This record gives sequence, C-alpha cells and structure tokens, in this order.
Amino acid sequence: MNNTHMTHYQSLLLNPTPWVWFHPSVALNPATLPPDPDLDAPLHDCAGILEQVHGFRTDLTDWPLPDAKATWFTDGSSFVWDRHRYAGAAVVTETDTVWVEVLPSGTSAQRAELITLTKALTLGAGKRLNIYTDSRYAFATAHIHGAIYQKRALLMAEGRTIKNKQEILDLLTALWLPAKLTIIHCQGHQKTDNPVAKGNRKADQAAKAVALISVPTMTIQLPDPGDPVLPDQPKYSQEELQRIKKLPMAQEITGWWYTPNKELVLPDQLGISVLEHMHWSTHMGARKLKDLIRHARIKIHQQDTKIEQVVSACKTCQLTNARATSNEKGTRLRGTRPGAQWEVD
Repeated sequence: MNNTHMTHYQSLLLNPTPWVWFHPSVALNPATLPPDPDLDAPLHDCAGILEQVHGFRTDLTDWPLPDAKATWFTDGSSFVWDRHRYAGAAVVTETDTVWVEVLPSGTSAQRAELITLTKALTLGAGKRLNIYTDSRYAFATAHIHGAIYQKRALLMAEGRTIKNKQEILDLLTALWLPAKLTIIHCQGHQKTDNPVAKGNRKADQAAKAVALISVPTMTIQLPDPGDPVLPDQPKYSQEELQRIKKLPMAQEITGWWYTPNKELVLPDQLGISVLEHMHWSTHMGARKLKDLIRHARIKIHQQDTKIEQVVSACKTCQLTNARATSNEKGTRLRGTRPGAQWEVD
C-alpha cells in the first residue's frame, strides 16, 4: 500500500462519511461470554490503566502524608572546585542530620541524587515517610520513568544501556522498603522561611560540606623491576652453547658471549626474566618492547616470539586494552559436484 492509498483511507476514518459508522463495542464477560447490556459505562478507567502501566508502587504519591512518622529532605551535590569534581550526599530533617557521606570523585549530580534517595528509602524501612527532593530526575525516576526503564530492559531507543543503570535498579528495589511512602518534589535554593525551604537548604549545605572532605586515595605501587645488574657469570646450557658457537664470529668475553654486532647473548631463562621485568615495569606493547631490546643491544633466542608471549600473558594489559579479538580468516568449502556442500541461513 503506497502513501496515497494510506492517506485516502485515513481520511475516510477521520471525516464523517455515509460509508463508515462508529458504534460502541459490546464488551463480553470472560466468564459467561454474554454481551454487556450497559453500553454507556466505560470499558476501562484511563487513570487506573495509566497507574498500572506506568506506576511502580501503587500507593506512592507526591502529597505529604498526614500520618507520617518522619519527614526527610535529601540532596546530592556534585560540583567542580579547583579543577577537581567533588560529590556528596545528605539526608536531613528540619533540625537533625540523618546521614551524610562523601561520594567518589567524578560522581555526576544525577547519580548523586539517585544514591541519596535510595539511602533515604533504605534508612526508612518499615516507616511512614515524607521525602522531599529538589531533583526532578530522581523524582521522575521514582514515580514514572523507573518502571518504564524496567519494562524496556533498561535500554535506550537506539539499543544502548541507560546511564546510572545500577543506581536506578537499587532505587526501584528500595521503593518497597518503607511501610508507607510519598516522594515530593520541591524547588531548590529558595530563600523563603517555610519548613520545606529550610529543610532543603539544610540538606544542600550538608551535602556540599561533606563533599569537601578528602576521599582516601590508594597509592599505586609499581612492581619491582628486578636487579639492574647482570650476574657476574652466566649459566649457559650445553644446548645454548652449541647454538651460540654456530654463529659466525661469535666471541666470549669474561664468560659472556657476544654476536659479531656486539650484541650480548643472554641465556634463555635469564632472557625471559629480563623481558618479564621490563614489561611489568613499563607495560609496553610488543612493538615498543622489541625496539627497546634492539637499542639495548641484547640478543635473546626467539626473542620476538617470547616478547609476544610475555605481553599477551600480562593480565593488567588484558584488562586495560580490552578489545574484541579478530578471528582468523576462514575458508568457504566448495563441492566438486552439485549438492556436495549445503549452507543454511
């Protein structure tokens, strides 16, 4: 069907014509299957359907509970100061501080708000709570978007995973912990003196204050590069000596063997140890490590193969440079007569 025909049929449905009549449908009782005589009654409640489809907790509201045992204000702060991003979270009442915590450096404002709201729900397990937040993102995630994200497998329209996936899942799980709950959105940075504005300012100040507390950092200790001095006397095996003596114009100086190009020939075990220590100290790739060995004028038996093995066996490099490995190019089988090779797609 082309666009012209589609437009024509749509106009027939939208414009009153003598060929199309609209009548209310006759609902059937699933138990007895007789027609419902009350055709004037609506077949469903739109508000109820929207609440079931787009809601997560049916008793979750955005109006203060008159019988609430606690009223909390939450705020997550993330800001840049002196070229460094600080983040903190706080849950407070009008007079006291319930919980504060410094968040890892680089935490975004949206993630901080989700973490704060989740913590408030966790601390309020089994209670009747009024929770105020000035974050529209956290408020909408708890009321509407969280359930929609979960129904869509936490994927965006283009198929990519949404941001703050784990924090959203933790929030949806924590929504069931309080006995009765209401999450209310309030305006932030208000200068009025009403209780909501005071509580929001207190939460904001507490989150910013705790964010400036230095986070303990873990120092990175580089691995021991090994002894930079070679042993006085090398330990060549008989097989290695036979292989070295086959080299043209190889010469021995104080127990060490050298190639005609004045390259120091290392024993196999010592060569592998040197390669491992050099790679663990710098984590160079195979090409850079080969260049370094060449400039150092060191000769190791089958050094290219051993360098590849040392680099590929490094777990740190595997985690840092994780990428899809390219499979070897395959071959397509072809028969010599009809019907000898079948392919199913």
